[in-house]
Amino acid sequence: MGITNVNEQGSVYGAAFRNRPVYFMTGKETEAFFDGKMRRNMELREDTCTLSSNNTYRRQHTTYEVSDKDKGSTFLDLNFLIRDETSNLKGSLSDKEDVDFYNFSIPFRNFQRNYFGVEAYIDMPEGCDYDLTLYDEYGNQVGKAEWDGEGRKKLTIPNWDINTNQYCLKVENGNGEEVSPDDYYKISFRVSENKEHENDR
Repeated sequence: MGITNVNEQGSVYGAAFRNRPVYFMTGKETEAFFDGKMRRNMELREDTCTLSSNNTYRRQHTTYEVSDKDKGSTFLDLNFLIRDETSNLKGSLSDKEDVDFYNFSIPFRNFQRNYFGVEAYIDMPEGCDYDLTLYDEYGNQVGKAEWDGEGRKKLTIPNWDINTNQYCLKVENGNGEEVSPDDYYKISFRVSENKEHENDR
């Protein structure tokens, strides 16, 4: 699942000088794991979300439901998708004027951001052209997804501003044409090594 250890304190951090960060589960993820509610290829749902406290930065935030007909439901943060690249968030725009926002944080220490990069992807329904824009916690636009040649859009989360690890993704209709609430998009993340720092290890 991309998660290799458990921390009862709910902190999340990785280890540098590895091919990939090693992540620690939050308290909620630990509980869901032992209840059998966490697995690979999970789908967070944009249309079933709730507000709850956050063990990572101690403020109100949105969590998203993951349901299982046998095990029941659990709610996870969006940044869970950075730690488990097999899973994604499924959402839709209700009409051509609708806009969706998703807040998340980078789940590893700032010094590691020199060694690992994070990319966000959006897969769209056939014929749709959605914009995926990234803002930092101060409201500055710091990225916008571009077509990657594989039928989806990709943006790279900047690692030069280590004063913040909190960001917001905005999804909106890019071409102004009509959309259907039954046309679902999917957001996922990938973590990769920063090749520029390979010799620093």
